[in-house]
Amino acid sequence: MSRSNESTQHIDIVQSMTREMRKKKSTSEKKEGKVPRLQSPIHIICMIMNILLSGTGTLIAAFCTKSTHKRKWNVLFALLQFLLAPFIVGWVWSAVYGVIIFNRTRSSVANANKSS
Repeated sequence: MSRSNESTQHIDIVQSMTREMRKKKSTSEKKEGKVPRLQSPIHIICMIMNILLSGTGTLIAAFCTKSTHKRKWNVLFALLQFLLAPFIVGWVWSAVYGVIIFNRTRSSVANANKSS
């Protein structure tokens, strides 16, 4: 096997690994895609409101985010959480979503503190 064939194979392997890494990154971004990142004190309020009154924290989070895409989805989520609350499903979803908002904001604040 010649040197040019070996280097071509190495380049192909590196390119395929790069493609795989990009795919994994895009799927992880899609998982978090609709959960807003909030400013530090607001995320606590949203979590507490989601636990006390289903969907209200999600609605607050929707209007505190800059992204209109996230805003639309979170308004829909808030409405569904509120409407499904009498069936317990909405309340559980709302409480879990409040904790997710809290954790996402807390992790982004911790990452920002590490980098500075």
